[in-house]
Order: sequence, then C-alpha cells, then structure tokens
Amino acid sequence: MVVEGRVEIGANTTIDRAALDITLIGGGTKIDNLVHIAHNVKVGKHCLIMAEAGIAGSVVLGDNVIIGGQAAISDHVTIGENSVVMGKTGVMSNLPANQIVFGHLARPRLLAMKIEALLGKLPEMHKAIHKIQKKLGMQ
Repeated sequence: MVVEGRVEIGANTTIDRAALDITLIGGGTKIDNLVHIAHNVKVGKHCLIMAEAGIAGSVVLGDNVIIGGQAAISDHVTIGENSVVMGKTGVMSNLPANQIVFGHLARPRLLAMKIEALLGKLPEMHKAIHKIQKKLGMQ
C-alpha cells in the first residue's frame, strides 16, 4: 500500500492491501471516518472521500474527485478527474471527467431493470406525450 504525502485518514477507515498490484492513496487526499477502500484501488491526488463510503476493488479515482457519504462504487470502475459522486449514490460503470452524479434506489431486481431500461427514453417520451396532449387540447 502506498500513501503519499499530506493524506488524512479518519477513524475506523479500512484500506485493503493490494492482491496483485498496489493500493494507492494520492497526495493531499482526505478520507473521512468509516470509509472502506478495497484492494488495488488507486485514489488520485486531492480527493475527498466522505464517511461510510465504500469503494470496491480495482477502482480508479482521478484527481480532485469527491465521493459523498454512504456512496458506493462497484469494482473495476474508473471515476474521471474533477467528478462528484453525491451521497448515497451507487456507481456501477465508468464515469467521465467533470461529472456530477446522484441517485440509486433499491427496488426489486426485475422492476429496477425495467426502470433503468426506460430512463434513457424518458425525455423523448415526454416530448411525444406533450405533443399528443397539445393535439388533444389537454393543455
């Protein structure tokens, strides 16, 4: 495990040693209490990781990333530099740089999968419904 300079690590935080590579905490990073950082994670410089966040194995955080309290990041995910993961957010896929993300609600698996499949279509569906309402004089 490599912890660079000016790093602060809060009480009851767990940082796992690497299985094959290294676990790296970049310089100037601040880690709050009760955080779990798994094996082979690479945390960039000047990151902020709030209380009760969980970062699974082989995650890469770019520089200046902020992870909110009780957020969870799935294994083998890369979070781009200057991104913010708000509190209680679940990240399950790579996140480009300079993004702010929020949300993840636990639901029964099949319902959640249907909702996730439809979410990307909601703006188009909203426009279509709006046009139909306008034609029917419902506005």
